[in-house]
Amino acid sequence: MAGAVARFVKKYGKDDIWYRLSLVVIPVSGVLIVLGQKKLDCIREEKKLLNARIDQLKARGIIREQ
Repeated sequence: MAGAVARFVKKYGKDDIWYRLSLVVIPVSGVLIVLGQKKLDCIREEKKLLNARIDQLKARGIIREQ
């Protein structure tokens, strides 16, 4: 594996490799941030619905606070 990496670095040069990686990493990071934000919004919405359901069950007397 190290030999393959060394040949790749020798062929393209160190600066070119960092440039190529940045072209891939920046968009991928952006996509991961957006997906994480959507998942967080979904979790927050589920928490609101769960709290509303718990409040409803408390109001009906099915669940009592101790």
